[in-house]
Amino acid sequence: MGEDKLGLLYMASVLRNNNIDVRVYDEGERNSFKGLKKILKEYTPDIVGVSISTPNRFDGFKTANFIKDISKE
Repeated sequence: MGEDKLGLLYMASVLRNNNIDVRVYDEGERNSFKGLKKILKEYTPDIVGVSISTPNRFDGFKTANFIKDISKE
């Protein structure tokens, strides 16, 4: 995982230290969302965090919208 996801990993660590089940998934440069869809269907999380930096903001928005659409299914 790249440095742009460090904040998300820190947050996951804090949550785990407080006995909250956390999973971190990195789709990377693939942007196919195939693996992400499978995880969302199997895990059905209450909350999903998306790491977005300015240079990749449009991909981040695309990911967030994908997650939102999947959660409606």
